[in-house]
Amino acid sequence: MRQLRLILIFLVVALVVFQNSFQGPFIFDDLRCILPNENIRKLWPPWAPFCATSRPLVQFSLALNFAISGYSVWSYHVLNLLVHVAAALALFTTIQLTLKRYGGFLSHANDGLALAIALCWMLHPLQTESVTYVIQRGEAMMGLFCLLTLLCFIVSIDSPQQTRWRLCSLLCCFLGLITKPVMLVAPLLVLVYDRTFVAQSVTAALRWRWRYYSALFAIMALLPLILNGNPQDWSTTVGSEVTGISWLQYATSQPGIILHYLRLTFWPDALCLDYGLRPEENSWVILGSSLLIGLFLVLTIWALKRRNAAGVAGAWFFLTLAPTSSFVPISDLAFEHRMYLALAGVLAVALPSGYILLDKGLDHLALFQRSKGLILASCALLAGTSLAGRTILRNDDYSSEIAIWTSAIEVSPQSARAQYNLGTALARKERVAEAVDHLSKAVQIRPSYPEAHYNLGNAFQSLGRLPEAILSYRRALTLTPDDWQAHNNLGVVMLKSGDNSSAEIEFERTLLLNPNCSSAHRNLAKLRQTLPKI
Repeated sequence: MRQLRLILIFLVVALVVFQNSFQGPFIFDDLRCILPNENIRKLWPPWAPFCATSRPLVQFSLALNFAISGYSVWSYHVLNLLVHVAAALALFTTIQLTLKRYGGFLSHANDGLALAIALCWMLHPLQTESVTYVIQRGEAMMGLFCLLTLLCFIVSIDSPQQTRWRLCSLLCCFLGLITKPVMLVAPLLVLVYDRTFVAQSVTAALRWRWRYYSALFAIMALLPLILNGNPQDWSTTVGSEVTGISWLQYATSQPGIILHYLRLTFWPDALCLDYGLRPEENSWVILGSSLLIGLFLVLTIWALKRRNAAGVAGAWFFLTLAPTSSFVPISDLAFEHRMYLALAGVLAVALPSGYILLDKGLDHLALFQRSKGLILASCALLAGTSLAGRTILRNDDYSSEIAIWTSAIEVSPQSARAQYNLGTALARKERVAEAVDHLSKAVQIRPSYPEAHYNLGNAFQSLGRLPEAILSYRRALTLTPDDWQAHNNLGVVMLKSGDNSSAEIEFERTLLLNPNCSSAHRNLAKLRQTLPKI
């Protein structure tokens, strides 16, 4: 009965805070990964949704949503929220059991502290990118399975059904790996926990549970096979040869970005879907941020050596960020959803520390001795309410493409992709003059942006500014000469400008690249009827 009440509390709170997210439209990568994805349009044969992807479980979940509501967004958001609530419950249970068994003088407050940490984690506005932005459910699902992998291990320690719980842990680890490759860190997280709280050393942990750890690491060995399901999922976004960012540039930029994540943890005032950052070049910024993050890392190692719980939380933070925030170049230097699991590590240190300081402080104030419990509860409620209010406001940003991209450029006006997406969204709403402003900024920030040049040409054409449209299309074709749509649209503008011979050339090029373009066939036929015969 107590467990049911707990589940209801988490569900009700989550529904209240995220209820304004259910009508948020597909945005950004949703438009690429969901709308044209034919593999999510059928559940039979049963292996169909698992094909042609490096994230099979995410694609299967999208297929379930499509079977329920087609492209109506509500079921996608409901599933995202249910996954997030389940992850929060797993986090609560993990912290509760840890404090109860190994929390020392904090064990008397294990339920309250675990509840405060899990609720703050669930309601934190940093989590909106993994919950409200549909396709980022991969981060939340992976987070759920990572937490369950650890939780099942913890339960197995004193359970008479140890083998069953260990098998459940291994299953969750596998499910996490076919959700998102970041799950690669799960065995290390379990080993750090085991070494600190249970076995007292890595050697003892591996010796006593060698079968379990062998199976965990064997599951990780499946990653190359899983990634091979669709190499394009990752091969176009990872690596120096793709991103144009060296491993050193990426690594030296990450300390500042991690500090930014930490600032948003405690003061989430300016959230952004797409920062569009370039590698940090200021040597003093690199040095200062590296020293500060280095200090946190040294403190984490020191706490781990002393088998202190803060060391486990610090290791959780650094390990969960390591795949995306270390030295492997990824096309985007920063994304807030990368903090989904890492946030738990920060809160697991911050909230108990705050509790200890406040508890000890009130002990020295006789006036507040009798109402100490009420004061502590009020502080926790205030923190949770503040986070919930900011999350509700952030969910409003996801109510439309225009709203989310407007909020992005308010925070990061130098993000070319944010400017481009806002301009494109405005153009779709026939706010073409405004679209021109943002598309123009996009190509100013990143001159080698063919999609922005192309859409700017479309906007100029809609406004009747034909010479500017011709220039934009030509710039797009300089960057992507095989873009048949740009050739076709350039032909249309040439035709409107009265340059029939140039229009004919463009339509012929269009048909060479795409023989099925009906518009080019039609316009070319009209042209050849009107052009004088020689």
